[in-house]
Formats: sequence, structure tokens, C-alpha cells
Amino acid sequence: MRAAAITVAVLALALAWVAPLERWLGAFPAHMLGHMTLVAVAAPALVLAFPQGFARLGVPVLAGAVLEFLIVWGWHLPALHGAARLA
Repeated sequence: MRAAAITVAVLALALAWVAPLERWLGAFPAHMLGHMTLVAVAAPALVLAFPQGFARLGVPVLAGAVLEFLIVWGWHLPALHGAARLA
């Protein structure tokens, strides 16, 4: 199980960071696929591969998921996103 999770995580990270996604899909779809690959595939695979490392952080899974949700959706609020783009 651990070897499979590590393999999935490495492949997902390679897809998100190394693969020429923009050439294959265009800028915006590639950007979003990279985000979703990191959040929905690579991050959970890393937690499955190294559970003891993440358990030491002391953050319950649900609290981490809620925090991630708030950060991602808060970042994409039009006012905050627009301000960040202008900075």
C-alpha cells in the first residue's frame, strides 16, 4: 500500500509540475488541472504514504480539510483574487 501511494504521489507531482500541460490543454485548463492534481491526488497520496509524519503535526484530518477549503475558496473570492493580481 505504501509503495503504491508513493508511486501515485510522485506521478501526480510530475504531472502537475513537469508535464507540458499548457501545450496540451491551454493555459487556464492546465493551471486548474495542476491545482486539482496537487490537492485531490498528490496530497492524499502523500498522507497515505507517510502517515506517521503527518500525524506528528497534531492537526485532525477534518480540521485540515476545513482549513484547506477556507484557504482555497477564500483566495478565489473576487475581491481578494483581484487584489492579489494587482499587487
